[in-house]
Amino acid sequence: MTPEQRYDLAIEWRLTSNRMKEIIKEEYNKKYGTNTSDEQWESYLIKALNIESFWKSVGLM
Repeated sequence: MTPEQRYDLAIEWRLTSNRMKEIIKEEYNKKYGTNTSDEQWESYLIKALNIESFWKSVGLM
């Protein structure tokens, strides 16, 4: 993941509603548990927030 992608992911996560954050975290913990890497969490967030297509459209991928 590039620094630009990581920065954008952080922005998207901050803009996500608290309720949606709770749902995403619950789904993640059910699937992977709580003992995982930052890279795995970031990869999951990219899919959960559905931002790959946006990144492609703005040249981040």
